[in-house]
Amino acid sequence: MLGGSDGDIAQALTMVASLAGLMAAFWLDISPGGAVVLTQGPAFGLALLFGPRRGVIVRWARARRHAVHRG
Repeated sequence: MLGGSDGDIAQALTMVASLAGLMAAFWLDISPGGAVVLTQGPAFGLALLFGPRRGVIVRWARARRHAVHRG
């Protein structure tokens, strides 16, 4: 499952976040759906920021690198 492709990593992260949300829902006696969403939200935020191809920080670093090389 964790062979290294983006799809495998996404599936594993989704499973971990879902299980963490379900466990939190059980222990905190809250809605399971909401708990799963709240555990997957930070995972999405990290992927949005640090994604290797289209992450916000990667795009910013590329733009800065190109600006420095241009002049």
